[in-house]
Amino acid sequence: MGDETLESFHLASHEVALHFNAPVSSIYQIEQWIPTLEELNSRVKVAIIVRRKSSFQWLIEHTNFSIIFAHTQNDLVNSYEENNFKCILYVNNGVQNFQSLAYRNALHVHINHGESEKTSTISNQANAYNYLFVVAKAGYDKYRLNLLEKNMQKFIEIGRPQLEHIPKIAPFNTDRKVILYAPTWEGTHKSMNYSSLGEFGIEMVKQIVDSNRFYLVYKPHPNTGFNDKQVKIADEEITAILQKSPYGEVIKSGDINSLYEHINIAIFDNSAIAIDYLAVDKPMIMTDMFYRVKDRQSKPTIIKAAFMLSKERSGDILEIVDRELREDSLKKEREKIKRYFLGDKNYKEGESTEAFISQVMDIMEKRDEALRRLKELNAKESLLDESI
Repeated sequence: MGDETLESFHLASHEVALHFNAPVSSIYQIEQWIPTLEELNSRVKVAIIVRRKSSFQWLIEHTNFSIIFAHTQNDLVNSYEENNFKCILYVNNGVQNFQSLAYRNALHVHINHGESEKTSTISNQANAYNYLFVVAKAGYDKYRLNLLEKNMQKFIEIGRPQLEHIPKIAPFNTDRKVILYAPTWEGTHKSMNYSSLGEFGIEMVKQIVDSNRFYLVYKPHPNTGFNDKQVKIADEEITAILQKSPYGEVIKSGDINSLYEHINIAIFDNSAIAIDYLAVDKPMIMTDMFYRVKDRQSKPTIIKAAFMLSKERSGDILEIVDRELREDSLKKEREKIKRYFLGDKNYKEGESTEAFISQVMDIMEKRDEALRRLKELNAKESLLDESI
């Protein structure tokens, strides 16, 4: 599969690098970009620089990219100094990104791993990158309305390329209406915890299963239970319930977008997968965990596109599901929100992937021009020094 470059940092003719600092438990952050990066790689060589051995091994086994394992900062510096990367991409805001951002001879671009209403998507870390790719106006506005200081010219709308690379899967083997429950994880800190699992996830699942009317698909976030024992216990109990039921199943791998074609309604926490779900125009329920957020100025817009389910109303989940399947009460509003979050790219024609590639190529040209001007400036300064 991939080219193992554990001992060597030199790659001939590679001009784009993606810096990835997370362990394999977060490989979903980069996995969703692989088809788009493969198309970019067909035009300009792309390397992936990995800081964790577990992610390095996964990428070697599952991709065809050239991979550099740069565990230490010294490894990272060597990988940059021995190559001519013009553009460096980032899919998260991991703390080790700061080590990579020290490299001066490339332009640094944050491309994220989905666009939710979580506060992590409006971090002040945005000011460290040269450019940030956002999906559409919603992403742009979140930064504009929440950062104290910012240069909005750095934010570039490219659409959501992942919607153009969704693997096809077989439908579920049932004649019942299919409900998807896809909760998020508990996050890295309290105000980033939008997970419903620890509050009412188990009780809600039991209601749906015990009704003997629906087929329930459970797909939790890959990091579920990483920081919260209560959430981990809830995940394990729900998994056990559905493994015993003939009218439910647990899915813990694969592209969640593949499921949307085969479900009738979805229950989400606040996460990027709910934004992607807007593309299929089906009713959506969102758990209301926004009360935990303390440091956001603007109000989350996605709540206008989904029925908001509080802990107090979670006991009415069957009634709510029935009504939304029958009436789809927010269909008109959801269409407006869809355009706001996903833009007007023609995803069937691959316009978002092409926009991503075009912007990366343009940024590479800007880097070359900036480097040329910097060399000219230094040449002039040298002449000035000689005359003093």
